[in-house]
Amino acid sequence: MPKVIDANVIIRFLVAESPTLAQKIKKYLSDESQFVLTDVTIAEIVWVLSSYYSLDKQVIIEKVQALIEVKNFIVNRPVISRALAYYRQSNIDYIDAYLAAYALENNIKDLVSFDKSVDKITDIKRIEPI
Repeated sequence: MPKVIDANVIIRFLVAESPTLAQKIKKYLSDESQFVLTDVTIAEIVWVLSSYYSLDKQVIIEKVQALIEVKNFIVNRPVISRALAYYRQSNIDYIDAYLAAYALENNIKDLVSFDKSVDKITDIKRIEPI
């Protein structure tokens, strides 16, 4: 039976402020269990790593990319991979990259938003609701 995993566990592992705790988490995640890493959890990880820990965007992308490649993690790989690509290529927030990725992975071509930075993603059309 899969287990849903919270962002705080992943963040403590990734930043390893406590090497002992990080090692325990690594051991726990290495067992045969499957762990659900939700889209919301990934968004929280990106936000905390960028805002609280002030990690460089490229470092965050590398860490999240490594997470979604873990075999025993159940994750929305197509959407998250595309979101990371948009986040890397454009000077936009992760959430805007995610929204565009989610839309396109679900064959939706329009994104309703006032955020003009979405226009940097040429694969989607931004529409203002006025």
